[in-house]
Amino acid sequence: YREQARISTAIGDLRTLDNQLKSYKMSNDSWPPALNAVPQGTMLDPWGNNYRYLAIEDNVKAKGSERKDKNLVPINSDFDLYSNGKDGASSAPLTAAASQDDIVRANDGRYFGLASKY
Repeated sequence: YREQARISTAIGDLRTLDNQLKSYKMSNDSWPPALNAVPQGTMLDPWGNNYRYLAIEDNVKAKGSERKDKNLVPINSDFDLYSNGKDGASSAPLTAAASQDDIVRANDGRYFGLASKY
């Protein structure tokens, strides 16, 4: 039950950060360079780690670093936002063992949840 509560908290945090990132984009016509540019960007996930963020849209340096599904297709076109989950480790493909417990934002914000269920 405790782990499910942590997952639910992380999903709620990601939704909050998602809204703040979109507000930043509307105000500045670009995605923030780092997560700490939004009001709650420095909060920690329920396991005590930083949330992860990668601006993808219009960011040449991000190409190749995006989170990917089982077919190695990027799961977002605008930005990646996720928690490394309980183990604190992650890898770009969601199918990697280190990524299975990650809490991710996918489909440009239409999915929030465990990477293993995406």
